[in-house]
Amino acid sequence: MCRKYVYSSRAAKPNPSVKGTSCGKPQAAPYVERWRGRFAPAIKRTPDRCIRNAFRPIEHHMNDIEKEMLACAFNADNLKFKKCFEPSMQCDGQIIRAHTVQNSKVLDLLVRDGHVVSLRHWFEQDKGPVIGYKLVGRNEATTFTGLCDEHDREIFRPIDTNDINIENQQHLFLLAYRAVLRGLHATMEGVLKIQSVYLKRVELDLDPKNQPSQAGMEAVAHMMKSWRTFRYKYEYDQVYISETYGSICHENRLLDVDRPTFAASVLFSTDTYDPAEDIRCIALNVLPVAAQKTLVVISWLPRDTAWVRQNFGDLLLSKGRYFRYLLSKTILKYSENFVFSPSYFDDWTSEKRDAIRDYFADTLMQNDFDRENEHLYLF
Repeated sequence: MCRKYVYSSRAAKPNPSVKGTSCGKPQAAPYVERWRGRFAPAIKRTPDRCIRNAFRPIEHHMNDIEKEMLACAFNADNLKFKKCFEPSMQCDGQIIRAHTVQNSKVLDLLVRDGHVVSLRHWFEQDKGPVIGYKLVGRNEATTFTGLCDEHDREIFRPIDTNDINIENQQHLFLLAYRAVLRGLHATMEGVLKIQSVYLKRVELDLDPKNQPSQAGMEAVAHMMKSWRTFRYKYEYDQVYISETYGSICHENRLLDVDRPTFAASVLFSTDTYDPAEDIRCIALNVLPVAAQKTLVVISWLPRDTAWVRQNFGDLLLSKGRYFRYLLSKTILKYSENFVFSPSYFDDWTSEKRDAIRDYFADTLMQNDFDRENEHLYLF
């Protein structure tokens, strides 16, 4: 399960303004401490965000080691993990960009000129990682390289070729399953990136090769988190194989909206790290399904029901605008896999844009961070 990225999956480049809008300046990512020429770990407990390490903004002339580490950061940022996550994990087919939010149905309701708006992270050499809004093409938005074309079509055909039916347990399961696959892929890709940086630090004698170090322990910790997420995915695999779709718990809301504005597909947890225990997660989908209807599906394994009620009872019991407010904060706090309609984004005030970006950025580094703000509604 991936965590929010501290810097983006794209190569570093300036942030273009979103078409037809005034996006304002991107915000430099927050930091725990400053390490010259080193990666400062940005730790989040929630396994829904792929942990990335990031450079402190560089305010001095770099030496050769710092230049090598900066180049390593750029290279790591571009690494992609490609593997088909069909249930057996044995497929070696050609990997595609598989959508977690349906391209031909849901994104049709959001796009303008083939694009949606997303919060992204990227590197700028003089600032380090920064966060801002970007236009993203529909063929890239909400995608992950975790399925081949055959298995993407075969597994998710029931919800990709039919209208989503909230009375159909298979449909609800497949929405959650897609979020789970994407979540596992994100943690594995995160491990690949973190490990590559750690190995570079060892090569440059910034960390000892055969002794514990903070960077090395972080790399191992994220491997263990990925392994726990793999075990979680295995439980969903068994449901898919046995076709016991009704064994997954769901909370569904079909919301009346003025227009399609927002979509998300998320897997997250607030669990603390314990490799001996099974991880507890929520799969969350927010999908516009008609011009004035948005579907919210919150899913979890039956074994996690008590944990879900304890940690997310306020969300599940809330109604009306307060439900949308709590849901918006939850998504901003635990995920980055969401997109906005450009026409909806155009209508935001600068205060709303700043409030959403800042809340998203502040929760990257501070596990218990929270604040109330009337501008945090996402839809």
